[in-house]
Amino acid sequence: MQKEAFLAGEGDAWFQRNHAALGLQTAVRLRPLQLFLPYLAPGDEALEIGCADGSNLAALARQCGVRGCGVDPSRQAIEAGKRKYPMLDLRQGTAEALPFDEGRFKLVWFGFCLYLLDRSELMRAIAEADRVCAEGGFIAITDFDPVLPCRRPYHHRPGLFSWKMDYSRLFLANPAYVLVAKASYGHGAETFHPDPGERIATWLLHKSLAHAYFPEEEQR
Repeated sequence: MQKEAFLAGEGDAWFQRNHAALGLQTAVRLRPLQLFLPYLAPGDEALEIGCADGSNLAALARQCGVRGCGVDPSRQAIEAGKRKYPMLDLRQGTAEALPFDEGRFKLVWFGFCLYLLDRSELMRAIAEADRVCAEGGFIAITDFDPVLPCRRPYHHRPGLFSWKMDYSRLFLANPAYVLVAKASYGHGAETFHPDPGERIATWLLHKSLAHAYFPEEEQR
């Protein structure tokens, strides 16, 4: 399974390939934060799933004063993040078993990781994010933005795959979630990318069970 591969070393290998770029706060890397900032206040708690060394969380904390928590399968990334950003709560772990209490977070952010999750554990990860997201909170997803769902080999390790799809639909099937905003762009550009194979996006969804269902008599 891909989870075992990333826990056993591929997560560390990803971090080794990318750690030099993680701290570079480019316009593209900061693009998702622009969607979040209007809805967060100092003292709110934010969780990033697939946080690497916590660089994005640290940037979010600097900009709006949130308390950041992060989960990543790479032990090396988490250890490096603890040294660089001691104010963050960073833990080694995976998306389908989050080590946090129910309803804790104002923002739960999948930081470009859902495309690598085992398909057999995808819905567990969705359920876990919903569990730890507070009522009135937000789910954010940064991932590929293809026209249709597709699978391609993960070129860094044979036998693994990238799974590209619109993951927001898995939440929006639940009437408790509403799309607040979406920004679509490219890996190397802050603006829209016409190639669906290179296009990525960030979706921001609001969670409100209180407004999800209306009494039947009010719909007549």
